[in-house]
Amino acid sequence: RQGQDEEYMRLAAQADALLEKGRAAEGALSEVQKKMDEANKGASEERLALLRTIDQERLASEQRDIASTRTMEGREAELKLVSDNKIKQVNEEARQKEAESEAHMASAREAMEKQHHLQAQLLKQMALLKASEGGPTLKVKVERADHLPKVDRIGWIDAYITLALSGETAKTSIKKKQENPAWDEEFSLPISDSTASLQLTLLDWEMFHKDHPIGSLVLPLQEVIDAGERGLPSRPLQLEDMNHTPLVGKSGQPSTVTLTLSYTAPEAAKEVTRLEAEMAEAKHLEEAERELAAEASRLAVLADSRLAPPYNLTLNILGLLHLPASPDSPDGAVGAAGAAAGAAGLPEVWCTVKMGQLVKSTNRAAPSLDPTLSDAIALHVERASQSVSISVMVLRPGGEDACLGSVTIPVGRMNAGRTELQLHVVGQDGSRVVGADGKHAILLLSLDAQADPTAAPVASKKEDLAWALDVTVKGARNLPKMDRFGKCDGYVIVTLDGERFKTQTIEAEYDPEWNETFSLIVSDSSEEVVVSLYDWDRVGRDEYIGSVHIPLVSLRGATAKEVKLTVFD
Repeated sequence: RQGQDEEYMRLAAQADALLEKGRAAEGALSEVQKKMDEANKGASEERLALLRTIDQERLASEQRDIASTRTMEGREAELKLVSDNKIKQVNEEARQKEAESEAHMASAREAMEKQHHLQAQLLKQMALLKASEGGPTLKVKVERADHLPKVDRIGWIDAYITLALSGETAKTSIKKKQENPAWDEEFSLPISDSTASLQLTLLDWEMFHKDHPIGSLVLPLQEVIDAGERGLPSRPLQLEDMNHTPLVGKSGQPSTVTLTLSYTAPEAAKEVTRLEAEMAEAKHLEEAERELAAEASRLAVLADSRLAPPYNLTLNILGLLHLPASPDSPDGAVGAAGAAAGAAGLPEVWCTVKMGQLVKSTNRAAPSLDPTLSDAIALHVERASQSVSISVMVLRPGGEDACLGSVTIPVGRMNAGRTELQLHVVGQDGSRVVGADGKHAILLLSLDAQADPTAAPVASKKEDLAWALDVTVKGARNLPKMDRFGKCDGYVIVTLDGERFKTQTIEAEYDPEWNETFSLIVSDSSEEVVVSLYDWDRVGRDEYIGSVHIPLVSLRGATAKEVKLTVFD
């Protein structure tokens, strides 16, 4: 029994322990359920918050879409307005160019009619001239020659002079072994064409060989005809050798021949000469008007191809020609030893490109007098007044860099597409750089202008208020010799936005003074005033000398500004 009681007590204790564990497990289960309920409640709140956030973002996106749609509609309307304005502007410019072309064609027709009328009068006067006795005559007195070169081994020169005019010839006597021969011989040559020239040739007489020419000069008749019967005063005239360079004597002084020229003609012949001169002038005007009409037509065609800033410009530097030899070569020339060495005496060059604050350099070319470069430099043109400066750099002895010369290109307004250029390299003293072969150094390059696709299209930047600009062309200095027998007959054309203004022509002058004022109306300060210099020719087309570009933005607001500008060819 005692054993049974102990077993009962043990079992009762186990039962109590199990019951206690059950209560503890029930409490733990209740705690877990409580935590699960709390977790489910938090997850529900987060899910509700996430749903609210998604709804808010969807609403904001819909609002942005609505705003973007409205912006695009406004943008399309703005683009349409800009496009319409551009089309109107181009059409207006085309109409203006067409009107200018028609005006030039009318002037050309008028000049042609005048030429036909003058031709009829000329034929009539020539018939009268044939019926009368005699015709116009040029009288030439060959007085003397001075400082002739020594061409004979024994003696000096056995000189004589031939005259030729429209197929008629004359010859002086021979003056043997004289440096300063005197002739005082007179000749009369009939004039069949008043636009012809007198050809004078100095020859050396040879006993056993053919006489060979030493020098020559050409004299247009017009100056003699204008002087009339009073003639031109006796004066020494510079002779040229057969390579058209000034002829000099042994003493180094210029070789000259002294002539007296006069013109005589009956009244009918004088009228023929006058009509011939007027016909030549009418023909010149007709050609000029035709050129202007062609230029106006060309501008009308290209009116819509000219880019306005901003646009992208690719500068391709292709190479150089006729460079001077490296200064470390003997006498500045490339000797045989230098050539054998491969690079001795040849310059090592590269180019530096500068536009505003932007500076870029090309790769160095292999040493050569005609180096090849193949560098493309990307530029972004933002203003009509911008220009690009290209400096040709050379490596001096000792590794020192120096500037050989430079080229400046206005790039503010370019035609779309590729433009190829050959430009003379100008030294720091303003003169053209001369190469080892005696020719002017040339920079080869091309420009490729393309519209900037990222630039926002804007309406034309024409100003609301136009402003007046007075341009006074005062004068020019050190003009080049443009005529073979004369100096330079210069005149200036001022161009702004298709309008042209021309000065008077000043003949035979290297330093002309015009002092002529032109009034211009400026409606766009991003444009440029182009001042072009020409040489007038009595027969044939006038020759272009050079030009300068003046940005209007540099003149806006100035009451008076005097500038001296270098002319670039």
